[in-house]
Amino acid sequence: NRTSLLSSYLDKSDGIVATTFDETYQGDLGTRPPSMGHSQMVGLENRVYLFGGFQAGGFGSANGSLFLFDGVTRKWSQPQIQADTLVTTNEGAPSPRYQNGLLYIHEKNSLYIAGGLSQNPTNEQNWTTNDDIWKINLNDSTLRWKRICDSCGVFSNN
Repeated sequence: NRTSLLSSYLDKSDGIVATTFDETYQGDLGTRPPSMGHSQMVGLENRVYLFGGFQAGGFGSANGSLFLFDGVTRKWSQPQIQADTLVTTNEGAPSPRYQNGLLYIHEKNSLYIAGGLSQNPTNEQNWTTNDDIWKINLNDSTLRWKRICDSCGVFSNN
């Protein structure tokens, strides 16, 4: 019973993140993300963050969870992230989405999630373009979503 494991490393000389799959690892992988496409990943030293993605089946669905792969322990986890208390939609977190952007800014030690496509809540066959930007400050002892803007004017269909 072999399990695929995502392994990653950061080449500090030129900042390239490389990923490989180790088909022979049989240890505990922790809380693995579901199988999905069109998700975004960011590698930071011995960690890889993954957000969003499209899961097949029926009309498909988008994922709105953040997952963390720790290259030292070789385990996935799903960090607990508190809601943005100033946002009343989607429980104060980004809507599930795919084809979004995911960016890490070193100087702020923060992850940024931007744009992407989400299912229309009234018709799951239709998808809506997100025009928002969210931030997670990795310096904080308690991770918390913070919506930077809701209608940024960058990702709209107009």
